[in-house]
Amino acid sequence: MYQEREFSDALLFLNNDHEPANDLLPAFDLPGLIQLMKNDRNLGKREPNSMILYKTQEKTILLLVLNPKIKIESYQSNRSISFRVIEGRLNLHIRNGSLTIKKGELLILNEKTNYSLESMEETVFLLTLESLT
Repeated sequence: MYQEREFSDALLFLNNDHEPANDLLPAFDLPGLIQLMKNDRNLGKREPNSMILYKTQEKTILLLVLNPKIKIESYQSNRSISFRVIEGRLNLHIRNGSLTIKKGELLILNEKTNYSLESMEETVFLLTLESLT
């Protein structure tokens, strides 16, 4: 069961443990990939460490690891974008304010929404870009 809260251009799903099954997406060893990315010597830099997990014309899924205090400036996407936090928390800023996405939470932004985000602690999340066509 999940709770839904509207936040202007976003939907936030809290405690959403059950996502629809989709046989078209591959399975990943996320704990193994996360550990591999955390052990990357470049992670100590002020850049996000990212890995493309899945890419088609309709959907791109990235795994990102951010050190504390990393900020990604505003970006406007022509596709919907979702953030699923696996570890840590993300502070997301959109035109009407800010919110924190915590471990286990999912945030979906509508297309053409300006946003910026920052990590206050080491944060791991899945970023999904999806065409709405």
